[in-house]
Amino acid sequence: MSNIDKQALIAKIKKQTESFDTVVLKEDEANALLDELEAAENRIADQRETLLAARSYVMQCARMGDAHANGVLQAIDRAAGKGETS
Repeated sequence: MSNIDKQALIAKIKKQTESFDTVVLKEDEANALLDELEAAENRIADQRETLLAARSYVMQCARMGDAHANGVLQAIDRAAGKGETS
């Protein structure tokens, strides 16, 4: 789905929700949104795997005495959303 298609679909949804509690989508529009969601979830899973592998490697470096490893681990944890205060 192109950015133009996404913007048009978002505009359609916003317009429909101004005066109605429900949104009517065509089947192909709903399927496109589901495809986008699935693609985003796959990207997140891939990025999580990469982040975990990087963290594991940096932890090994820390065990071997790398002075910068703790700072890198903190940056990785921030990127992963760990250590956030609510």
